[in-house]
Amino acid sequence: MGNMWAQSWGNLADILRPYPDKPTTDVTDAMVAAGWTPKIMFEKADEFFQSMGLEPMTKVGEEESPPANFETHTDTTAYLFSL
Repeated sequence: MGNMWAQSWGNLADILRPYPDKPTTDVTDAMVAAGWTPKIMFEKADEFFQSMGLEPMTKVGEEESPPANFETHTDTTAYLFSL
């Protein structure tokens, strides 16, 4: 099974892939060419979840950086993704 933060599910990919006989698609190059950044990805994901009626994400970014004594952990990757 994958970890509880849904960061690694590779060991389940073979049984969860909806079309196992089709090749996977890597859209990384197209996204880079279109100018997508991690911040844009975060904003688009937030728009998607709001379109389903969820609350907007708490605003976190350069203007609201954590305090200097903010303790980071390697398992809390979502906060870094939103920067």
